[in-house]
Amino acid sequence: LDWIRKFDISDPYNPIWECSTMDENDNVTSSNPYGLVFVNATKAYLLRYGTNTAWIVNPSASSCGKFKIGTLDLSAYDDGDGSPEMTDGIVVGDKVFILLQRLDRNNNWEPLDAYVAVFNATTDQEIDTEKGENDLEE
Repeated sequence: LDWIRKFDISDPYNPIWECSTMDENDNVTSSNPYGLVFVNATKAYLLRYGTNTAWIVNPSASSCGKFKIGTLDLSAYDDGDGSPEMTDGIVVGDKVFILLQRLDRNNNWEPLDAYVAVFNATTDQEIDTEKGENDLEE
């Protein structure tokens, strides 16, 4: 499913809004949203397994037009098939850690080295951990 819905807890059967998780410039058939990693009530990261970008979103948005507020570029971790396969994440202090599965879809889903990308949760800038090869955290 390439959408996300917002509900009011007092009315769980009627969504407040339903937004697409596809960007107009996504060159994939599915963004495959995998998880929502919360920083606080107005900021979270939507992990999109089928793309190279995670969305920075406002989970308290009143409409779809106010939901997506930015992106994180994870294309440096792409294993050659168009996606680093974001699977999960966690916020610890002012850092967000995003787990990248890195399964090569072009080669029968062969597992490659998994990575952890680390971003500053305040500035959304990637943190160079100086670990692993080519400045990528292994």
